[in-house]
This record gives sequence, structure tokens and C-alpha cells, in this order.
Amino acid sequence: MKFFVTLLIALSIFSVADAAKVDVYRNAVQNKTFTLRYRITEFPIRISNREANVNVSSWSPSIAARGHFNDNSINTGGIVVFDGRNSYIEIFHDAYETTFVRKMNGEETHSAQKIKEGGICFLMKDGEFFNFFWEMDDGVKNYYGSKGFFGGKSSKVKASSEGKYQNQMDKFSPYTIISIEYDFANADLAAALAAVLPADRIIATPTTPVYKFVGSGTLDSGLSYEDFTAEKNNTFYALRYYFSGDKMVKIAMFNYTKSGGVITGYEKHVLDIEEFSTAPDANYLQLPAGLKDATKRKDGGKK
Repeated sequence: MKFFVTLLIALSIFSVADAAKVDVYRNAVQNKTFTLRYRITEFPIRISNREANVNVSSWSPSIAARGHFNDNSINTGGIVVFDGRNSYIEIFHDAYETTFVRKMNGEETHSAQKIKEGGICFLMKDGEFFNFFWEMDDGVKNYYGSKGFFGGKSSKVKASSEGKYQNQMDKFSPYTIISIEYDFANADLAAALAAVLPADRIIATPTTPVYKFVGSGTLDSGLSYEDFTAEKNNTFYALRYYFSGDKMVKIAMFNYTKSGGVITGYEKHVLDIEEFSTAPDANYLQLPAGLKDATKRKDGGKK
């Protein structure tokens, strides 16, 4: 809530100028030549906020689907690498425990299951698409191409041709392809980068905010920041990008919705930027060791 109040005060005294430090990152994304590694340290799920006396009137499907994130018991993050048409996108999660609820003959049973630390990976290279995943097993990071119904895992992975994304169970639709490419497989990351994404990287909807730069400053900690805001359909949005020197190190985002002069919804989330460079990391643009390319190609060769 401190960020919310501080930013509102700051917005009232800023003089509008051109953003400077974010332009480097905007150009990198525009040119599709960058490496981004991030962690979500505060999730955008807020049923209520006691400090602001804000209550959300209803749950959205996304909140219901991500209920185990509400207490911030686990952190997730990801990696995004682009080098022209070749790209690597990964989303990962820490180890956590989840509870399954089963109903049978009118009785409800609960069973806990421990989920290993792991991630899902999408590699697009030379017009081919590979989908694989990794899990931590006894402190070792192991990659797999697929997982069977009975828990078996394969070290083989097959590519599908460009335009036909495939996971362990089925082929993705073209709409899913667009989603993966445009929100980097993580809607939270896409929302946090909305102010620096080029227009052709955003799929505009009636609720999509259009951000404008409103000011910058320096904190007592030595970090500097650049702020962007937007307002649409009674919802106010704000993004703050933090920098150490010229290096982006954190992104904070919040929005609130008003109805009849009353705040009815409030969300905030924070991402730590572990790396955001203008150079693609070639190590990610190839299949990791331990995976075997089992793709059958017409020429019989392998890429």
C-alpha cells in the first residue's frame, strides 16, 4: 500500500518528460534481440486490502484457478530469449504442496501432493518448435520431452513445424501460439512490460490500458525509477520501473477500479529482474544436454 500512496503523491507533482532508460529495453524487444530473466516476488491476487479498506466484490476465473498462489507461499519466474525468429521461453515454479479434493458417494476426501521444483520450456529454432520440461530430482535438474499417464518420463523430444505448437498431450491452436508469443507465456510479465512493449507486440482489447510516461526520480536507496500510468473503463493503472544505474532491476505494478466513487478492486504485483540484456544468450537457443532430438525430417537430417 505504501507504493500506492507514494506514487499517487508523486504523480501530482511530476512534470511530464520523455522516458529515457526504458527506451533501451523497448528497442531490444522491438528488435527481438534480448535476454530476460525474472522472478515474481508478489503475486497479483488480492481478495482484500485491509490497509486501504478495499474489498473485491467477486472472484475472477484467474483468481479461482490460481488459488494456491494467494498466500505467496511459492515464487515463480521465467526466462525469455529472442534472437530474431529464434526464441526460448520458460516459466518455472518453486517446489510446493497442493491439496486435491475428491468426492465419491457423497463423501469428500483431501489428499496432499508435493510438487517438485520445475519448469516448462518452449524453444523455437530454425522454423521448428520444441516443447519440453524440467524437474529437480535430488538436487539435479533433469530435462524431459514428455510425461506419460502413469508417471513415466522420456528424454526424447520431437519438433513440430512452425505454426504447430505441440505439448505432451495435444497440438496447440493458432490462438495459443499467439498467446505464447505475445505474453511470453506469462500474462503477469506481459502486463508488467506493457509500457515498454512496441505496439505490434500488444493484442489490444477494449480493456487494454495505453500507458503514458508521467515522470521519474531517485530514491534514498540510490535506485532511480520511471513511472507510467493509464486509465480505462474506470480502472487506473500504474507501472514503475526501477533502475540501478541504467540497469532495470525491478518492476512494480498496481491497478484499482472505481464504481460509484468507491474502490471495488485492487491488485498489485512485483517482479525482480535478474537480467535484462540486449544480447541473446545463445546457451538457451539449443536443446539442453540430456534431451535427444527424435524428430523425423524429410531430408533425414537434424538441425
